[in-house]
Amino acid sequence: MALPLLSGILFVIAMELLAQSIRWSEDITSIRIQGNEEVKLTQYADDTTALLADVQSVSNLFDLLSLFEKSSGLKINQATSEMLCLGSMHHRKNTICNLQISNDPLYALGCI
Repeated sequence: MALPLLSGILFVIAMELLAQSIRWSEDITSIRIQGNEEVKLTQYADDTTALLADVQSVSNLFDLLSLFEKSSGLKINQATSEMLCLGSMHHRKNTICNLQISNDPLYALGCI
């Protein structure tokens, strides 16, 4: 009975370590909203949405995710991952880090 509870707790701890690594990384630049407040990511269970300012930050995020995968065994699901480009990159067609670029609204944490 304790094993399922323990595995859930270990997953949450691992995801929090990943989240803190992303938040503290100076190589991953977040977007800024409402008077300079930074937003880098949102998370719910195993769903993570990164809000990044530039292509280099996306590349740096994937470097960090690769390191996380090697140490934890948890891997990003490329088949269900998408990217939405905003601003001057809105009409970009080529992929970044093998992510499908969407021009349609994206669902993040079950919401548009």
